[in-house]
Amino acid sequence: MEVDQNLIVAVCSRPVLYDTTMVSYRDRNKKERAWVDVAEDIGVPGCPCPKTTGRDEEEESQGTGGEYKCPDSHPPGPAEA
Repeated sequence: MEVDQNLIVAVCSRPVLYDTTMVSYRDRNKKERAWVDVAEDIGVPGCPCPKTTGRDEEEESQGTGGEYKCPDSHPPGPAEA
């Protein structure tokens, strides 16, 4: 129950994750960083980032992308080792 409460508080303190009126809501890097911060706040080890990403319009037009690259320099979590 305490982890649930901590998660709610951590997410609520980062409106970039839920406030669609913010310009930064559309910034993937800011949202990824916010999720990493949430994970640190609640004590989740490793990288909570998704392991794959979708392709945005620019990547689609260039035929690149789709491979995940974490924006953080952190030690690998259990799923990444």
